Amino acid sequence: MIRALTRKALMGLVLASSLVYVAGCGKSLSGKYADDMGAMAVEFKSDGKATVTIHGTPIEATYTIDGKNVSVNGAGDVISLTINDDGSLSVGGDTLKKK
Repeated sequence: MIRALTRKALMGLVLASSLVYVAGCGKSLSGKYADDMGAMAVEFKSDGKATVTIHGTPIEATYTIDGKNVSVNGAGDVISLTINDDGSLSVGGDTLKKK
């Protein structure tokens, strides 16, 4: 009886740990990403807000993530980015790397 309870407790612990691990594997963005030329940068904040800087001009924006697709909405425009396997972002023909 004690072994059965211990086994159930252990299985519950393993299941709970697995769920926490899987939940933590979702795509998220935080921090600043910029291209190598410094022409474009996006700083993602944890509250769904972002600051997009294009040629030195900052624009306040919001963002949503759907799988590997990121939509950044600001100043009436939408910028579509893709999260690459290495964690960088693609936009048009440009790559933004985390700084």
